[in-house]
Formats: sequence, C-alpha cells, structure tokens
Amino acid sequence: MSGTRRTRISRQQHAPFTPEALALFAELEATPWRGRISEAFKNAEHQLMRRLGLIDEFWTSNSVLDRSKAPPWPDHLVAFKDWHRVREIRLQLLEAVKLQAAE
Repeated sequence: MSGTRRTRISRQQHAPFTPEALALFAELEATPWRGRISEAFKNAEHQLMRRLGLIDEFWTSNSVLDRSKAPPWPDHLVAFKDWHRVREIRLQLLEAVKLQAAE
C-alpha cells in the first residue's frame, strides 16, 4: 500500500449572495475614493464583510472592496492567503452585480 490515506479537501465556491449583500457591495463599490474615509463607509464595509462570512479576513485588513492587483503582504503571513480568498469572492461579486444589471 503506497501513498497516504488523506482525502483532498475541495474548495467550494462561495454560497449565492443575498440580494442585500449584492446591493450593499454595489453601493460601496460605487463610492468615490474621497468618500471611503468616512466612519459610515467603514461601518458599512464591516457590515458587508460580516454578511459575506469574511469577518476573519476583515480583521487581517482584507476587503472585497480592495482593487489592488496583488497582496501587499509577504506570502508567509495569514493575511496573504486571506487576500487571495477575498479576491476570489470579489470577482464573484463583480460578476453577480454585472449579471444583475443585465437583467
């Protein structure tokens, strides 16, 4: 008998987004940069991350509203891995908003 008995864990796509989460994402995504420094915006961003089940990622300073092309952290930090997970969900959100607008 060769190899290992471990079974591979498959990553599933994020569950379908609620209409409220999609609406909040679209609203915050459309906020101009100068409006993103307000306390109200930061609270709404936290609310969005909570609704998406990304609160741990939020506390590692990651956000689905982040438009950067690459993570700002070195690859040995948890925040680096979290950035990739959040980026994947951001792309799904952008696609969902695009599809919703086309309807």
